[in-house]
Amino acid sequence: MEMHMVAPQEASASLYGSALQALILHNFNEGFKLALAAVRHPTDLISQPALHRLGLLNFAEPPQCEARAQVISFCADIVRTIGHRDLPTAVQTLARLLPEAEAAIVPVLEEAAATENPQVLYVLSEALSRERNLRDRPWYWPLFRRLAVTKADQKGIVDNLDMVLMDWVRKPDWQERAMEFLDAWIANQSREALRDAALEKHFDATFHHLKEKMDLLGEALTRWLLHDDLRYPIVAFRTISRLRADGVQTLVLDPAILNELDANGLLFLVRRVLGYIVGDDAQIGLIFSLVRTRDAKVRTLGLVADVLRTHVGYDYPHQTIEFLQARQASPDEDEEVKKLCAEVIAALQSHLADLDALPWLKELVPPSGKSYRFAKERAKQMNEAFEDASKDSIWRQITSRVVLKAGLRSFQTINGQYTTPMELKSVSHSMALPRSEIADPAGAARDRYFFKVVPKDVS
Repeated sequence: MEMHMVAPQEASASLYGSALQALILHNFNEGFKLALAAVRHPTDLISQPALHRLGLLNFAEPPQCEARAQVISFCADIVRTIGHRDLPTAVQTLARLLPEAEAAIVPVLEEAAATENPQVLYVLSEALSRERNLRDRPWYWPLFRRLAVTKADQKGIVDNLDMVLMDWVRKPDWQERAMEFLDAWIANQSREALRDAALEKHFDATFHHLKEKMDLLGEALTRWLLHDDLRYPIVAFRTISRLRADGVQTLVLDPAILNELDANGLLFLVRRVLGYIVGDDAQIGLIFSLVRTRDAKVRTLGLVADVLRTHVGYDYPHQTIEFLQARQASPDEDEEVKKLCAEVIAALQSHLADLDALPWLKELVPPSGKSYRFAKERAKQMNEAFEDASKDSIWRQITSRVVLKAGLRSFQTINGQYTTPMELKSVSHSMALPRSEIADPAGAARDRYFFKVVPKDVS
């Protein structure tokens, strides 16, 4: 201890702290007195190890309660000193002592969280993740919610938050607070950060369990699409894109929220879906789910029919017809909904028949060589898009990928034995392109922009 005090070095700091803790355990009064002197030392290689060790002590015995109060008071002074070098260590010490003196420590931790210091936020996230058994305390949720200021690039903090939220999503009593926290977190991010990666990447474990709660996810997607702040529909877009990449195809809007919307609100929601959401299965499912609301015959059936016929059905005619035929054949569907399906199907089929009846102009047929090169490049582009969409999936993270250099057959090794060679088979991935993107890309981009920015009060 004396050698480190004379010539403090980073290599000996941990040993110094251990020796100080051993002395306290052997002779509490003498050791604690030395520790208090050390935490006031101007050298951080002396003050920080001593302060850290004070947080590892057990002050539960009555004679030591006064000493604990001194430690809490000293740490509180550090928290209230702007720019103090020992701030993260002081917060860590308080967090360690939290179960012993909640009433005295929680207000100080709230002051520390208000600084939004990344090191402090990390310590708090680690402590609250560790002390999840205290989540029923009245102070736990307000303190945890302060961590919503964490930025997307602060990975260590986000990972700790992810572990807590993952647990909350699985528990019905805490699902609402989990979603409230995610909403607050989104509000503290920039649009650019959310465009690059949102919940589906930063809160991967939470997102994995959220996929199993489609009602909760549908409610969140509906709220995000309706939000005035454009960051929320961006998150909805990212979320649905990830769900589609993971094979989730059944997406619906929340009926309870739909029931409360007026005509302008319903139209606004439809425009947000058309403006932000990409893909035939996602758009068709979300738009059709508008029929699952109160007084659908009066409020939504006409709107759904118009959108399916003129927008979604125009972009994805065959997929829309296939979806509506399945709903029309379902015995669970209402007769009014079946009538809607029949009308939209008839309109789309009539339009397709008119297109098929048009003469085929040979002068507009591209040369076969160009068609082949286009198909080859398009297949390459689609494969790269599929790889990019699935690179963060759970499956890709727990498996190894080996690229075959050559050969027409493959084999495996199991328990040191080679399996029988198998012939390689081609695997392809495709997706439907919106017709408007091909026929009128400039007009399609204009419409999408309009749907994204038009306010709610515009009918």
